[in-house]
Amino acid sequence: MVYMGIRAQQKERTRHSLIEAAFSQLSAKRSFASLSLREVARQAGIAPTSFYRHFRNMDELGLTMVDESSLMLCQLICQARQRIVKRGSVIRISVTTFMEFIGNNPNAFRLLLRERSGTSSAFRAMVTCEIQHFIA
Repeated sequence: MVYMGIRAQQKERTRHSLIEAAFSQLSAKRSFASLSLREVARQAGIAPTSFYRHFRNMDELGLTMVDESSLMLCQLICQARQRIVKRGSVIRISVTTFMEFIGNNPNAFRLLLRERSGTSSAFRAMVTCEIQHFIA
């Protein structure tokens, strides 16, 4: 039983390493669509074939990254609401919080903003949905 727990933890760490490797390769000049499975796997420190133990394909990795980016943004929104209750100005705190998100997570922001017009239709739909959720 302990062995399964350790193995599950290792699998989760490797999955997280793949996500982080993909995020770290994004830049102002490089979009998710330009990433290769081999590059992501190499940076995560695993063999390319091992990638498939964690994700079916790059689109599934991308969807996971959108989900994680949205989760980060939602957590920041919750923090902003708490600040608003304590300190007032909705507009100032909202803008400050959003700018903090961009400054602290530039690649997550790039993923959400840039990828809504690229890659697969499922990917585009999820990004659009998450942006609409944020706006609401």
